[in-house]
Amino acid sequence: MQGNLGINSSVISSANYENGRLTIDFSNGKSIVYKGVPEAKAKGLKRANSAGGYYNRNIRGAFKHA
Repeated sequence: MQGNLGINSSVISSANYENGRLTIDFSNGKSIVYKGVPEAKAKGLKRANSAGGYYNRNIRGAFKHA
């Protein structure tokens, strides 16, 4: 799975995944690139009912910033 994850939430305006790098664009204009993210985590973010909640529980603090 690669490319835009099709996420649009109140916290995350978009997310892109490619080769283990997950780029999160936040609604406040900030962007963070995480490296070493397993594809399963990106798929989980895409499928989550709450993208912001999933991000806080499964990505934030779990992976290094690029």
